Amino acid sequence: MNADEVVERALSVAGMRCRYELGKGGFDPEGEFPWDSARRCDCSGFTAWVLGFSRKTDEPFYVRYNGGWVNTDAMWADAGEPVGMFRDLSHPRPGALVVYPDARSTSGHVGVISEVDSDGNVTGIVHCSSENYLRTRDAIRENAGRRLMINPRRRFIWYEMIETAAEEPTIGLRKFG
Repeated sequence: MNADEVVERALSVAGMRCRYELGKGGFDPEGEFPWDSARRCDCSGFTAWVLGFSRKTDEPFYVRYNGGWVNTDAMWADAGEPVGMFRDLSHPRPGALVVYPDARSTSGHVGVISEVDSDGNVTGIVHCSSENYLRTRDAIRENAGRRLMINPRRRFIWYEMIETAAEEPTIGLRKFG
């Protein structure tokens, strides 16, 4: 899978009337949709499906971190470790994720970067959120992702299994471990 295919997969389910519910969706990476049989999904389930893995994993970092669950806290922590599935990026780019962890009784959040302008500013994010659902009755939408971008703890992260061009800079190349 390459970055264009990641963005295309994320956009393929935007606007299809998904309901937001924490802890739902993302268990069938081969499925046609990220949501469960009741059309429920959350941000972590959505991004796991987009990237083609289950949100319940046996990847060693996640098993040690929280029993094998892929969620915003685990993805954020993974990017800062020498092993795992993600790595920090030096700058945002389409196909990458933007993520922040839980803090002070607020849930973390994650979305897929779909567009970056010529100045390197993120202008499009596809994400599954309760805010999207409350506004439009559809949890998966593409928008500016303002809440993601203004969070001071946000990270731009890259999934190790996405093909990259050699000239794309990252912070520390890592291997699964």
